[in-house]
Parts: sequence; C-alpha cells; structure tokens
Amino acid sequence: MNRLNAEMSRILERAEKRAGAARAELFIPEHVFIEMIKEDIFKNNFESLGGDMDILEAELSEIFDEIDTGSRLEISEEVKLVFTIATMDSVARHLTEVPFSSFLIALIKNPNSDIRDMIESQGVNIEDLLDKVIEEERANEYEASTVGTGSSKKNSKWKSLVKDFMKIADERKEPLVGRESEIEDTIRILCRKEKSN
Repeated sequence: MNRLNAEMSRILERAEKRAGAARAELFIPEHVFIEMIKEDIFKNNFESLGGDMDILEAELSEIFDEIDTGSRLEISEEVKLVFTIATMDSVARHLTEVPFSSFLIALIKNPNSDIRDMIESQGVNIEDLLDKVIEEERANEYEASTVGTGSSKKNSKWKSLVKDFMKIADERKEPLVGRESEIEDTIRILCRKEKSN
C-alpha cells in the first residue's frame, strides 16, 4: 500500500485535531476537506475557476454544526472509503505516495458526501479543478527534484561527476546557420532503416 505524502499527513493530522477539539463523534470526509481547502494548491485553483472560499467554508461549517458529539472519535466508513479510493488512484497513476490530488479525487467521488455539490454549486468545473491541481502538483514535484532536497555538499558531489550539456550549450550559443550539410547527414543517418553496429 502506498504511504501518504508529507503534505497529506499534515492535513490529516490537522483534520483529526479539529474533529477531536469539536468533540465530534465521527471523523467524516468533510473534516479532511476543510483542512485541504486551506492549502494554496486548492484555494488558488478553486478561486481561479470562479469559486468563493467564504461560501465553501460557510457550507462546511453548516455540516459541522449538525454533527453529533461524543466522548470518543470514531473513523466513519466514508473516510475509510476515501482512503481506499485515494490509494487506488495513486496506484493507478504509478505514484509511490498518496498525494493531495488523490485525496481530492476521492473526496469528490465519495457518493455519500456533498463535497462535489458544494464545488459545482459555485459553477466550478470539477474536471478543470482536478486538472489544475494535478498540474500544479507535477510542477511542484519537478521543481523540488531539480532544486534537490539534500545539502549543497551532496549536490556538488554528484554534479562533479557529470557534465551539464544544457549549460554548455547555453554558454556557447553556437547557431546552426551554415551547418545544413551536417544536419542533413545526421538526419539521413538517424533515419536509416538498417543501422550499422
């Protein structure tokens, strides 16, 4: 089973604390969702598609007002379903961790939740929202992988063993003008049906 990424672990921790502080009897998907909408990845994309965060938060608050209180917080079947759907989504996308977008997909697909209706009632297209969130996640992952998370010593060690051809090309700024024959030869060689060893 895939593990949660760090962002979702923090969100779920906050959601559990929120539910516990409210002395809720059941930990429901809306507890997770109200913590997810505080994240920039949701908030910015939701608002860019015409959504109003104040309205969304007010609708969620109404749901929390109706929740029974109890002495012990129980995880609802709906939350278990959300975890299952999120995990299946991350596996289907060949991800090693369960990201924010997988949970958002799971919350929206949950048939026992009003989350989808809350989003769509504001004229926000679900598919557009999911596409934007996934796109931003990928951009953030790419940025993190290129910047690196280790120390500069670690990065400099591996960088000393390789050549950065993009950097070399940028420094040289050699135009291809006047090299038509070399380019044609290269294309002809690469397009051969039979390659020589």
